[in-house]
Amino acid sequence: MTGPPEDPPEARRLDDFYEIAVDGRTVLRVEEISEFKQSAVDDAVIAHVLSGVGEAIAEDIEEEHGKTPEEVIEAAEPEVAEFDPDVGEWE
Repeated sequence: MTGPPEDPPEARRLDDFYEIAVDGRTVLRVEEISEFKQSAVDDAVIAHVLSGVGEAIAEDIEEEHGKTPEEVIEAAEPEVAEFDPDVGEWE
């Protein structure tokens, strides 16, 4: 098993991306290589890591605010948009 690269890769855009904006402000952008270049293991690792990150963020929100993420969103009623790179526009 190999470890992560010793040096970070040079800054470059990857093939595909997903972006989320809240009230007109981009708050998250995830980039990945083309699905044609990914294996089932790559997809599984991405799903596993993102799931863990989501759970950790939800726990932090509940500890800090005493509410679930859904309750925080419901109370604030923000405008949330997701960029669909396949269509080339925000939804």
